Amino acid sequence: MSRSEASAVAAGAYAWFRTAVRPIDPELWESWWQWLDRKFGDDTTILWTEPWPHDYWVAHGVRHAIEGVPLPLAYQTWSHRGALDDWPLFGATEWDLFPPSVSRSTSSAALDDVLAQAGPLEYDREYSLAQLISLSDELQRTSTEEASQARLQSQFIRAWLSSIVGNTFSSMFRAPSTDADLLYHVTIRRVDQAMGAFEQTHHLRMDLAEAIETFYCATWPDGLPIKVPTQQGQSLEWRDHWFWLSRGLEPERLREAVGIVARLLVCPPIMDAIGYLISRDRPVSALGLCVLRRYALGLRTLAWLEAAATHPWRDVRLADVATFAFAAIAPWWPRPSLALSHRSGDTKPELMKLGLWRAPDVAIDAMTVPTGESNTGMVWRLFAATPAIARVRSETYTASLWCRREVELTQYLLDRSDFLRGRVVADISVQQTISVDRAMSSRNLLPDRPEPNQPLFPPSTLVLDVPSYPPLIIDVLAAVCTLRLLRTHYGDAGVANRIADELVAGLPVDLPPPTNHPQGWDIHYAAFAGLGRHSRRHKSPVRLARRYPKSEAALDMTEIAEQVPDLTQAQAGGVDILAALEWNREIRRWFSEHWGSRRTVIDCRRFDVSGWSDDPRHAVKRGMLQLRSEALTFVMQVAGQSVDSWPGLGYNDPPILTVYLPDQHSWIDASFALPTWVDVYASLRTLRLDRALVDAMRTALDDQFTPLAKLPRSRKPADVFAVRGGPGTPHPDRSVTVIVHRD
Repeated sequence: MSRSEASAVAAGAYAWFRTAVRPIDPELWESWWQWLDRKFGDDTTILWTEPWPHDYWVAHGVRHAIEGVPLPLAYQTWSHRGALDDWPLFGATEWDLFPPSVSRSTSSAALDDVLAQAGPLEYDREYSLAQLISLSDELQRTSTEEASQARLQSQFIRAWLSSIVGNTFSSMFRAPSTDADLLYHVTIRRVDQAMGAFEQTHHLRMDLAEAIETFYCATWPDGLPIKVPTQQGQSLEWRDHWFWLSRGLEPERLREAVGIVARLLVCPPIMDAIGYLISRDRPVSALGLCVLRRYALGLRTLAWLEAAATHPWRDVRLADVATFAFAAIAPWWPRPSLALSHRSGDTKPELMKLGLWRAPDVAIDAMTVPTGESNTGMVWRLFAATPAIARVRSETYTASLWCRREVELTQYLLDRSDFLRGRVVADISVQQTISVDRAMSSRNLLPDRPEPNQPLFPPSTLVLDVPSYPPLIIDVLAAVCTLRLLRTHYGDAGVANRIADELVAGLPVDLPPPTNHPQGWDIHYAAFAGLGRHSRRHKSPVRLARRYPKSEAALDMTEIAEQVPDLTQAQAGGVDILAALEWNREIRRWFSEHWGSRRTVIDCRRFDVSGWSDDPRHAVKRGMLQLRSEALTFVMQVAGQSVDSWPGLGYNDPPILTVYLPDQHSWIDASFALPTWVDVYASLRTLRLDRALVDAMRTALDDQFTPLAKLPRSRKPADVFAVRGGPGTPHPDRSVTVIVHRD
C-alpha cells in the first residue's frame, strides 16, 4: 500500500480487535471492571509517594474521604465503570460545574460512527513485516529529510507498541516470523519471565502493580527482563518516546505510521496467548486484562489520530496532535477530572486563592510535576484524558500561542471528533472559576486543607538545582569525564593517564578519540588546556587511580559511555557535554542515592539568551539538556523570557515552568550542592587530584564559601546538599538556608 492509498487502517484494526475479544469472554467488553472486582475486590488505599503510583489501567481516581471522613492525603482508588474502550469520567459530567449556555459535549459519536462502519482488518503478517523491512531499508540511506521522517516513523511505531502492549510483548509484534505456534508460545514464555523479574509480596494489589510496571517497562537485554526505575509508570525509555513524538511527522507519514502500528496489532496468535493468560491465576490473569484494556484505548485513539492528521490545522502542529493522543493512554496518576486552559498572568492570581489550585484531580500547569515528558507532552497531558475542560477566556487569552493551540484542538474535539466519550468543554470567565470552585467544594470534590500555601498536591518535591560553575570547575569535570571515557574505551587507567599528560602538554595523540564529535580530540584538549598551570612536571593534575574498582568501571559504562549523545548533532559544545556527564555521574547521583529524588532544574531566570549561549559558567546547564540520563530535568523561566527559542532548548523541548507569582511552584523543595562537594569529590577513590588543583577549585568557589564560613568540610556525599527557598520561589537568592543532613 502506497502512502497515497492509506485509509482508516486503525478503525479496521479496532473492528478486528472487538471480534477477537469476544471468544475470550462475550461479556468482557462491557463488564471487564466487574471481572476485575471479583478477582481483586475494591479496597485500594495506595498513598502517593515518590515515585508516585502508575495507572496503566487508565482507571484510577483520587479518594478524598472514606465514609464522609476527610483523608489527610490523596489515595489512589478504582474509579471506572465503563466499557473496555471508555476513559473514566470521575463524575465530572454529573457535577453541573458549568451553565449549559457555556458548555457542550464533544463529538465522540462521530468517531463511534467511523468505528462502527469499519470492517475488521484482515490478518496479513507478511505485509506488516514487509512494511517494517521497507522502513528499515529507508533508514539505512544517507541523512536526508526523507530519512529523518523515516526515523520519526520508526520511533512512533516503537513508542505506541511499547505503550499499548508493553516492552514484554512489543518485540513479539515486530519479530520477523509468521509462525503462529512460535509466536503464541514465546509470548506466554515472556510473561513468565517478566513475572520472575520482581519479588512478589503476596499482597494482591501491590503485586499486580509491580507485575504491570515490570511487564510494560522492563528492558530485555540478551532476552531476559530487567526491572528499571520508573516515575508514575514511565521509565527512561518513555522520555525517548516523548522526545521523538514531539518532533513532528508530515501528515502522510503520520498516517502511514499509524497504519503500520494498527496492522501489527492485528495478530491472532498473540491475542490467543493473551486470552490464555486471562484464564490463569492472579496476578497474571489481571495483567492479561490490562493489556486488553490498553489495546482497546490505544486503537480507539489511533483511529482518532489517523483522521486528525489530515485536518488543516492553523496554530496546532502535528506534534501537538500526536502527543495529545499519546498522552491519552500514558500511565500517570492522579488523573484530572477538570483541566483549566488559561492565560497565566490574567488568571493565576485568582486561581491561587481557590481550592482548585491545590486539588490533585484538577489539571493546572503550575501544579503539574514533570515526569520526563517533553514540554509539548507536558502541556497536552493536562487535557488529553480529562473529561471536563474549561477555557478561561480572559482579556489576553488568545494573545498566547499556547492558549490558541488549546482552543483549536479542543474545538476540533467539539466540532469534528473525540475519542473520549462524555467529555465536556466550556468557555468561562475568570470570575466564573469561583463558581466552579464552589460547585466542586459543595460536593466534597476538593480536599479540605487549612493551609492554602501548602498544597495537598503536588507533594513537596526535592529538586536539585543544576549549577553554574567557574571555568576551572567546568574544565576539571570535563577532564575527568575524558579520563573515564578513555579508560572505558581502552580498558586501562594507565593508558587514560598517559593520554591526559599528552593533552595537558598539547602533544598529538595517535589514537582515535573516545567520541564522535566532529572536532575529534579538540574538545578534550580544550578541557585540559586550563589545567596545565596547576600541574607539576608537565603531568596532568587530574588522574585516575591505578587500581580502578570494577564497580566504578561499571558506573563509567552506564553513566558516562552509554549516555554520550550523538555529538555530530549536539546542540551544545563538547566541553559542556563532557562536564555535564561527569556532574551527572557524581553530584547528581549522590543526590538521587541519598535523597531519593531524580529531579533536577535548570533555572534560567537570571540571564538572557546571550548569557545562556556564551557564558562558560552555564556549561553544565547546557550539557544536561543533551543527556538522556535518569535525571528528570526541567527548566524554570520568568514570563516573557521565551527560553523555548534559545539554542538547544527549543530542539530538546524540555518541560518549562514559568514563574508569574510568589509561591506559584510551592511544591518545589529546591536543593543545591554546598561548595564542600569539592572536598568529597577530591577524595573519591577513583581519582587522584593534585593538592594545588584542589586548592584552586576551592578558591574558584570563594563566593560560595564566604557566606558559609563556619561550614565544616564534608566527608561524605550525603553531607554536601542543602535545601533553600527557590527556584520555585520568587527570591532564589534569599539568604535563609536550611542545611539538612541524611545518614
